[in-house]
Amino acid sequence: MDLVYTFNPERFHLGALCKHNHKWPGTKQSLRRTYFDKTGKNCSKCVGCSGAKTKDWLLSFVDSGALGLAANERLGPVCKMGHLWNGHQFTLRAKGRCAECERIRKQTLTPQQRQARRNQARARYALKAYDPAAQKARYEALKTRMAIDPELAEHIRQQRRKHKEQARRRQGIPKKEPVEVRQLRNAIRRAGRLPSVLRLVSNEQRRYWQENPDAKNQAQAQWSRTQWQFNYLTNLDLRLYTREKSRRRKLQQRKQTVWKISVLQLRARFRKFNDACAYCGSSAEIQIEHIQPIKKGGLHHISNIVPACKSCNYSKAAHPMDQWYRAQPFFNPLRLALIQSVMVPLETEQLSLGLAS
Repeated sequence: MDLVYTFNPERFHLGALCKHNHKWPGTKQSLRRTYFDKTGKNCSKCVGCSGAKTKDWLLSFVDSGALGLAANERLGPVCKMGHLWNGHQFTLRAKGRCAECERIRKQTLTPQQRQARRNQARARYALKAYDPAAQKARYEALKTRMAIDPELAEHIRQQRRKHKEQARRRQGIPKKEPVEVRQLRNAIRRAGRLPSVLRLVSNEQRRYWQENPDAKNQAQAQWSRTQWQFNYLTNLDLRLYTREKSRRRKLQQRKQTVWKISVLQLRARFRKFNDACAYCGSSAEIQIEHIQPIKKGGLHHISNIVPACKSCNYSKAAHPMDQWYRAQPFFNPLRLALIQSVMVPLETEQLSLGLAS
């Protein structure tokens, strides 16, 4: 494949052959750079003679797109391994490295070695972390040297102007930009880091609530209800406490004798049945079940409570436990014995408490 060369006619032109015989491919002329000197005179110099004196000065004018190269690929000097591109005395390079060498290196390295190299690169980058104190010390030392040496100060100012011009050129900013654009850019630079979208929304919400306190109260009430519902669905202790308190309040309204049952007692009773239904063994929608129904004289006491699923609780209703359970298809004598073992008579429990005291 033959190399394809191109140049920008606005910056370069073909002119007389220079004394070093730098011929443009296919012609007997030299590629000359068009520019104006300090006096405004239109001048012309051979590109191969001016600038960096390299033998491969034509490489910068190779048309990569016409040769089918990628955006990050270019032709460069021959690498140490001598990989030539299509028989030419050049090497195909990607991001400054030989593409063929990189392909061979990736094939020979194991995944562990690649990870080790990535870790080493991260470690080297971490060592180059920005140190504000050291940067400030270097800046102060440089200011002192500039105050003593005027030539050094002028050189540094020229370098800074050069770097700024290069940065503008990379960003596509014209050399002489309007005053308004320059003032806007300086204002953005002085402002520092702009607030995020989340911060802007938060500030607007805070401003709206300050102007509308009723809306803030409604939002906080709605958030409290949502948070309580979430806790109720995810916290078993809260569900047990709420259900026991609701049942106890209803019985107190009926003028019945009740005992306050703590969450620890309910959790211990549920653990005794492996947090499953005492009748069928299901662990779905566990509720507080009174073994002896409240309507038949049962008491709201820990000795009369076992865990039960919603289906068994509604099916048993006010039926006697022993009679109802034996008629069910999931009847289990071992479960029945465990239920009967927790049914301690209230008089016996009160007597044991009196003896212990």
